[in-house]
This record gives sequence, C-alpha cells and structure tokens, in this order.
Amino acid sequence: LYNAYQTKERMIAIAIHEYFQRYLSQIPFSGEVGTLQRNVERMIFMVQRDLQLRNYISAIMSLYFSPDAGPSIWNTMHKMTAEAHLQWILPLKAKRQLQPWVEPYALADDIVRTSYAALNDWCRGRIGDDEVVLHVVRTFLTIAAGATRGAARKEVEEMLLRFHTEGVPMPDLPVRVKRRS
Repeated sequence: LYNAYQTKERMIAIAIHEYFQRYLSQIPFSGEVGTLQRNVERMIFMVQRDLQLRNYISAIMSLYFSPDAGPSIWNTMHKMTAEAHLQWILPLKAKRQLQPWVEPYALADDIVRTSYAALNDWCRGRIGDDEVVLHVVRTFLTIAAGATRGAARKEVEEMLLRFHTEGVPMPDLPVRVKRRS
C-alpha cells in the first residue's frame, strides 16, 4: 500500500475522490456542462446526498478544516469541487460576463470554502436539515450575482429570485442513495 499511495493521507484523498466521482456519474443532470443550471443541480444533488451521510460528511469536513490534515486530503477535496465550479466560471470569463475584478480561480475557491463552511455548520447542528440545501444554493447564487454581469448576472438573479419565492426544487436522488424520510 505504501508503494502505491506513499502516505495514508494520499490513500484517504484518493478514496474520497473516487467516491465523489462515482456518485457524480450517477446524477441525472438536465443542464448542460458549463451552465448555471448544471452547477446548481450538482450542488442540490450533492447536499441531498450529504443529508444521508451526516457522519461521513462530518468526518470529511473535520479533515478539510483541520490545520493538521495532510495537504493531499485538503487539495483533493478542494480541487474536486472547485473544478466543477470552474466549468461554469471559465466560459463566463471568456464571454466577459464576470466583473472585471473577479479572478475565476479565486472565485471558485471562495465558492468552495463557503459551501464547505455551510456543510460544516450543518454537521455541527447550526443549520437544520431542512435549511441546508437552500442555504448552500442561496449562498452560491448570492456570490455569483456579485461576481457576474450582463446575461449571466440576469440568469443568476432570476434563479435566486425563483429560489427565494418558490424554494429549491428537490430532484430525485440517484438510485443507489436512499432519500431520508
């Protein structure tokens, strides 16, 4: 095992990444890659899944926020989520639909940190099960509204208003994960 992974932290990081990728591959997205719709759907599905795995997510968040966690664990957890956001952010930069002061990689990093902070608060009981999906999505959309301009900002604001008035649509989870009753 040591020859294959070098450290136990690297082995844990790879296990986390493989689980994440396997789950993502089961999500029945309706939005196209690189769209706001796809990004929000991914967040909704992931947080719904997290609701089923509180102990696992609590352990993951403890690792992410621990000053003693090995860099491979933190980097893996951060990168796998940041990359998903970058699929939406980088095309906006190319279309000049980000505010001029917004750096795409820093924006993705900030979105990851705020999403994980909300999940950490949920794990600690500071955000309720019935509030966490809306909290994560609303926070993302609020950050996105401030970072975008033009048609992208209009799309973000419309989605934010729709979630504010109608709530977050809760799609069915992929088959292998049971919905909490």
